[in-house]
Amino acid sequence: MQNHYPSGPSDVPAGFTRPGASYKRKAWLAVAGLITFIVLYLALTVWFALTGINRLLALNAHSGPLDFLVCACSLFLTVFLVKALFFIKKGEYAGVIELKRAEQPGLFAFLDQVADDAGAPRPHKVFVSGRVNAAVFYDLSLVNLVFPSRKNLEIGLGLVNMLNLSEFKAVCAHEFGHFAQRSMALGRWVYTTQQIAAHIVGKRDALDGFLRQLSRFDIRIAWIGWGLSLIVWALRSIVDSGFRLVMIVQRALSREMEMQADLVAVSLTGSDALIHALHQLQVADDAWDRAVGFVRGEAAAERPPRDVFVVQQAIATRLGRIYNDPAYGQRPQVPVTDAAAFRVFKAELAQPPRMWATHPQNHEREENAKRTYLASPEDTRSAWTLFDDAPALRERMTRSLIGDTSHAVVEPAVTLQRLDDQFAIEPLKPHYRGIYLGFPITRHAARADELYAPVPADGALDPETLYPASITQDLEALRALDHEHALLCSLRDGVYTAADGVIRHRGRILKHSELQPAIDSVGTERAAIRARLATTLKRVRSLHQAHAGQLSPQWQAYLKGLLHVLHYAHHAEAELRDTQAALARCWQRVSASGSVNARGVKDVLARAEAVQQALIEVFGARNEVQPGERVLAELGHESWPAILGELGLGQPVRENVGDWLRVADSWVNHAAGCLSRLGRAVLAELLHAEASVAAATRGEPLPATPAIIPAAPPAYTTLVTDTERFHRIENPDFWDRFRSANGFLPGLARAAVALGIVGAVLVFGWSLDESTVTVYNPLARTIVATIDGKEVTLAPDAHASIDVHSGREITVAARTEDGDPIDAFQASIDRADSHVVYTVAGAAPLRQWTAVYGAASAPPPRLLSPQRWQPAVTDVVFAAPPASIKTNGGGGIRTVLEGSDDMAPGELVEQLKDASAAAPMLLSHVRFDAPESARLNDWLNLAGAVPGFDDAFAARRARFPIDVVAMRFEQNAAKGTAAHDAVCARQRALAEKAPDQPDLAYLVARCMPTGPAQDAAFDAGYRRWPDSAWYANAAGWNASAQGRYRDALADYQTALAGSPALREYAAVELLRVARLVDPEAARSRFVTLAGQSATVRGLLMYEPGETPPAGAFQPIALLAGGRLDDAVASSAGTPAHAHVLRMAAASNGASAALRTRALGLAADDGIDQYTAILALAMGAPAGTPAIRTLLSALETQYDVPDLPARLNRFLALARNGNATEAERALDGLPVVLRAQALVAGIYVMKDRAPEEWRTFARRALFAAERPYLG
Repeated sequence: MQNHYPSGPSDVPAGFTRPGASYKRKAWLAVAGLITFIVLYLALTVWFALTGINRLLALNAHSGPLDFLVCACSLFLTVFLVKALFFIKKGEYAGVIELKRAEQPGLFAFLDQVADDAGAPRPHKVFVSGRVNAAVFYDLSLVNLVFPSRKNLEIGLGLVNMLNLSEFKAVCAHEFGHFAQRSMALGRWVYTTQQIAAHIVGKRDALDGFLRQLSRFDIRIAWIGWGLSLIVWALRSIVDSGFRLVMIVQRALSREMEMQADLVAVSLTGSDALIHALHQLQVADDAWDRAVGFVRGEAAAERPPRDVFVVQQAIATRLGRIYNDPAYGQRPQVPVTDAAAFRVFKAELAQPPRMWATHPQNHEREENAKRTYLASPEDTRSAWTLFDDAPALRERMTRSLIGDTSHAVVEPAVTLQRLDDQFAIEPLKPHYRGIYLGFPITRHAARADELYAPVPADGALDPETLYPASITQDLEALRALDHEHALLCSLRDGVYTAADGVIRHRGRILKHSELQPAIDSVGTERAAIRARLATTLKRVRSLHQAHAGQLSPQWQAYLKGLLHVLHYAHHAEAELRDTQAALARCWQRVSASGSVNARGVKDVLARAEAVQQALIEVFGARNEVQPGERVLAELGHESWPAILGELGLGQPVRENVGDWLRVADSWVNHAAGCLSRLGRAVLAELLHAEASVAAATRGEPLPATPAIIPAAPPAYTTLVTDTERFHRIENPDFWDRFRSANGFLPGLARAAVALGIVGAVLVFGWSLDESTVTVYNPLARTIVATIDGKEVTLAPDAHASIDVHSGREITVAARTEDGDPIDAFQASIDRADSHVVYTVAGAAPLRQWTAVYGAASAPPPRLLSPQRWQPAVTDVVFAAPPASIKTNGGGGIRTVLEGSDDMAPGELVEQLKDASAAAPMLLSHVRFDAPESARLNDWLNLAGAVPGFDDAFAARRARFPIDVVAMRFEQNAAKGTAAHDAVCARQRALAEKAPDQPDLAYLVARCMPTGPAQDAAFDAGYRRWPDSAWYANAAGWNASAQGRYRDALADYQTALAGSPALREYAAVELLRVARLVDPEAARSRFVTLAGQSATVRGLLMYEPGETPPAGAFQPIALLAGGRLDDAVASSAGTPAHAHVLRMAAASNGASAALRTRALGLAADDGIDQYTAILALAMGAPAGTPAIRTLLSALETQYDVPDLPARLNRFLALARNGNATEAERALDGLPVVLRAQALVAGIYVMKDRAPEEWRTFARRALFAAERPYLG
């Protein structure tokens, strides 16, 4: 091993390869940028995935088309983003041969030692290739973001062939030096992420095909494809822009990493070995391409060489002779003294070798390597000494390069002789100093006659004089300037990006805006050198033609003819290649976004037509090209048309442009290849002919003139150097630059638009996951509700909607306006619940009914069980249904969910039928409703027997010490018990403390026994406090019971205006007595009173002449209109059937059958506050539980202790036909009880009943409260 491992420097300073602060800072910035990109990418992916999955799980019978569309689109975009994660990028295994440790122990031992010395992992596998390269490659997939892949080392044998052991060790140490840096993991991450970004931005697959097909459907479907395509474009743009920003930071680090890897190589091999390797790689690149081309040509000629590496070395040697440059390809000689100051590369945009084309410039790397100069002995042995059986490996690689062949290989001596024969051609002879090797000798002239001019033919022609030594220096300078100019143009056009984002040129750092002046400056230098070379060539051509004219006019014509054909071949080939390149650039530009629009197709067609025109010109002029017999003999054909053939490529049009593009390159390559061969042959013949003329000027005999004078077409398109299409800067418009993000402003604009689109999608998706919470306050008290931190204040019976994000738990709370807590709980909102109703304190059931359109039918309305929190599954929530809908059938429905605030508490409890469900609702009103609230008395009466009432009522009394409704309820509840005196004593004590408080005085009067003394107390209080609603109500009660209806009307008006708690009762009683006083005048009060009282509204909807609204109980409406049989039939199967049957049987016009059916009802059936007295008339026993309970309640409610006895006496008198005495038995009863008793009397007496009874009942009772009386 020691014999093959070059020694390194002995005095490496401590910490020589330790990264500096700049390196670490840029590494952290790169890591931060990369992590930000990955997080944002994954966040987008996860967001779309969660949105799609959540919408999928939320789909149900009530989901609309939008729900299905959003679900499908979200999942599609998830697949679009996720598919990029599942890539596997294989390393470049094409054209490589794997070496085994057992086969090459010396090489592996060398590589292991270099890796160990560099502190890097040893390579997993080692491969050799037919390239000038040394690189580490590996398979790559998503898992490599976490787990590093095993590294394989590629060794290009074209590199090995040109380096000595020290140089080869330096190159390997540089590669291993990367993996000795922990930041190389960042490179792996960046490369992995780059593949993800490339798959998203550049890859077009089945998903894109699906979008294209979807976008071509009917417009009703196509818009979905358009929208998805726009979102996909936006996602690609964001990923592209984001990764470009990552790469800006990464490039800054990449430069540092390359410099750091160079320092690792310097620490192992010294400062010179790596620089010399860089120098040799330039020669190796040039020679290798020519060598591969040569051996493949030999193989095609049935002379396959044995060893391509012999050819590479031979070509490198011969290129020096061609350039007439003895130093070409030779290693720089480091001076013995002041070696640290010696520089190989100039401080300019020096050309890096191809294998390190993305690395910092050579002169910068040399400065880095020699900043601290480390001397080390050079091992000049060839790098081949590391390989066991190197000849066999070289031959194996040669066979791999030229492919399978059935011909016997040719020995190197024969191959080299063939190579010498090629290098012996006239244009490559040393005295031309390489001017005919790559320099376009005719392209600077637009016409062939510009290549020569009349000059005197004096003296002999000497090659050393004709081709001065300055040509070599000019050609070398021109090659450097050409590369410099091309690199600057690439930087300007965005084709190439500086390694670390910083443009360095001739010791200056350039801004992007300074590139064009730099390009112009370099262009001026190039033009000056080209002009000098062109002048030299023109002098050469002119002198040869002048002497030929003296020797033989025919030779002069022959030289001119050859020059014209050469000019044609060069310009025709250049025009073909230029149109081909312009087409390629155009295609790259218009397809940069992944698709080609109509404008792009138009641009491509224009460039394709230019290519077609160039081909037509070449093939159309083929019969006008006469190269001459010597050129044709060299080409092996009898004519130029036989070489070129006929054009078989049709004109490009929109319909065939895709197929045309696939074959156009082959036609261009064929024609340009033929022209190139023609140009080489004509140039060789021209130089050979000029050599003959020059020899003749020196006394040698002039050969016979060829019989055929060469000729070119009289007119053809020319392309002068520096007028190529890529020099005609096609400034793309803003739209093209926007699509490709070419430039800062277009890139910023594209990113902004893309972010706007994706942002809108995210906001839209987020809003879809929003649920609406409707807060409904059925309490008779203003509340403040807080839903997920959003606060809303609601008046009694009001509602408001709040949007919240679903799929989680939210905090719900409610309190009274003055701070009393009501609710506080956590509520879960499922994503399937687009609408949720929060009923504060669960204080009311929700009413669900169905709006009907056209011929559709609907189920009857129903009350939902009272709940605080419940999803709404109806079409309309707390809003009016639409007035009309569009349907394909004969009708349709819309379900509606609304509050039940227009229903009386008793009606709610009755329809719920579930006491346990109603209990929390009742207690909520007992606890929280405000004093003087309209329904409080009803709630108290209904809740009195509910478990938990005492606690709720105690809390209420503590919160509201003076609460007339609650205190009246206390009196009523304690009446007839020992507690009644205690209740009244407490209230009297309060009144004594506040003698001017009318409400307390009213309560004291109410505690008195019923009778004249109480009536006198009420009268006295009303006189003292005429505005007191409670005294006015008591006065109205007394007046109506005594038949003083006009007085009662005035009293009830005062009560109605004075207390909300009396509003429901007083409004109904006011309307009753108003109808008794003047029915027609009473109608004018309907609208006002209906606006004040829900009870009045509910009663008036069934009055004759009114149209019952949607939701009205149809049987009652039919009954009120006298359609008795229809009313009974429509009520069949409903809870109200027995009620309707009893009412119908007692109505005018009732049939005997109806009466019989009513009499057949069980005694308890259909008994309620409206039918209890009527049932007695129909013969139901007074002891029936339902009747007894109701009469007892009425007795208490209206404070009529002997009500059952009075009713029995009335009915007995009515049955006996004594109407006068019967009516007298009802004196002193409240109006409603009197009217209900009269209805029972009418049933009993039938036609014998006085008409006044019917009149009184029709006026005192509303149509919904009584039978139909005509």
